[in-house]
Amino acid sequence: TRKGWSGHDGNIQRFWVEGNDPVSGGWISIGRAWRGLGQQNQLLGIETDGVQAGIPIKGTGLTASAFWLTSGTGDDSNPAWYGVGTWGKLGHSVGINLDYAHREKSKSDDGAAMDNAYVLSGWWNIAKNLQFQYDYTHTNADYQNHGSFYRLNYRNTDLKKPGSYQLYARYIYSGQNGNFGGDDEWESLRISGPGNADGTKGWILGFKYVPYKNIEWETLYAHEKHLNNNDETRKLARTQVDFHF
Repeated sequence: TRKGWSGHDGNIQRFWVEGNDPVSGGWISIGRAWRGLGQQNQLLGIETDGVQAGIPIKGTGLTASAFWLTSGTGDDSNPAWYGVGTWGKLGHSVGINLDYAHREKSKSDDGAAMDNAYVLSGWWNIAKNLQFQYDYTHTNADYQNHGSFYRLNYRNTDLKKPGSYQLYARYIYSGQNGNFGGDDEWESLRISGPGNADGTKGWILGFKYVPYKNIEWETLYAHEKHLNNNDETRKLARTQVDFHF
């Protein structure tokens, strides 16, 4: 099984194929790849094995999708998720991203299964260069079964345009059982550690900048509290450079 986020354990990290139908506009992705559910990938946002397909809905700006996915770690006890979703524009400045997922029972489940979940997401272009995003996740767990993720973006980066940048502000409430494994963005959204399950609230400020073509520099500051222990607070400052090939 995986020994860390990098997957340096002998397993194939990512290997997938994609196909497109130029007539219908439909597409399919099969194999091991990073996949997300929700506008901010907060219902699910991890490396998965499986298949995902989509097709445009005629007469609308929406795409319908179906998926069957498992966690891509080579562990046979991992459960599978399957479901349906849709995303796209509702108008000139408003869009949605909706997904419903069911999780099959894992071999390691102890009876307290969290097996159904959905995410309601949307975005709104408030003004030129200003966009608001919101994700609400909900599961059928009995405790801390939802999450709310707010984000305000000013401008956006373009990897082909050196000098482009983005400023953003976020507020998150991530219940301990509020998703199936949402994107933690390099452990910046949730406090975790030995004996600590996810369950975090707090805010993040950050910026992204493209100094050269295909290079993005991001810096952020986060102030967060653990939902199950108000005395546990984390202040995180991080800067990173991503090279895209």
